[in-house]
Amino acid sequence: MILNSQQSAFEYEKKSNKHVYLHRHANKLINYKIIGLTQGLIIPDDLIAEIEYYMRRNSIGEARQCCPRCLKAHMIKTADDIGISSDGKKFLSLFIKGDVGHDGYYLDGDELVII
Repeated sequence: MILNSQQSAFEYEKKSNKHVYLHRHANKLINYKIIGLTQGLIIPDDLIAEIEYYMRRNSIGEARQCCPRCLKAHMIKTADDIGISSDGKKFLSLFIKGDVGHDGYYLDGDELVII
């Protein structure tokens, strides 16, 4: 599910640890979008909203974090689904260090997704 840019991925209580963690990463995404623009790459707001929503629905533990490998896989797969260029996907892959997914898969909630 891809959110419209008008929809907020922050429709939850702002006083939780989850908010602090996700807000920090949302700010990083916005900054990354600006860096992309300076390089001639457009990262659509819909993609940023979906990444924020993925982080919200897949955060676990007391620190309210999600698996960076799964997040990276979802980000690249969603970018591919909405038609981001290969240069754009390479740029996005630099946002999160490490491997993409786990042996060709990643988790989205309780669903195992093939990359």
